[in-house]
Amino acid sequence: MNNTLDWATSIKAGNVVRAPYPAAVQTPIDLSDIAAVARVVITGERYTGQKLTLSGPEGLTAPQQVEYISQAIGREVRFEEQSPQQYLALWRSIVGEETAQWLLDGFRMMAEHPMAPEPTVPALTGRPAVTYREWAIANADAFR
Repeated sequence: MNNTLDWATSIKAGNVVRAPYPAAVQTPIDLSDIAAVARVVITGERYTGQKLTLSGPEGLTAPQQVEYISQAIGREVRFEEQSPQQYLALWRSIVGEETAQWLLDGFRMMAEHPMAPEPTVPALTGRPAVTYREWAIANADAFR
């Protein structure tokens, strides 16, 4: 979920988020959920040697995430589709060509193969995972 804090500058400047592949479905996860699972894993031996897949509790597209941010800050934020070339032009100067292409390929893959939520967080912590709506409300000041 914290990765979408990268949108704060464009939201503050123009109430817009630009990203490629608007149909890409991700399962964003809150850092507190990652920490809660890590605590369970490192304080016991039950999960030693196991691979645990983490995810947030819901599959969401970027436009859906933008809508939750919009609701949380009380003003309209638009989503504009960015072409792959526009995305690469922006991000290659920030993270380098290889990483920018890797990120873009990930969005394309999530558009072709939508992610589905995993039950790991509630199964290991005994509580529901934080939803993106809850995260957006808690982090609204970052986008104002």
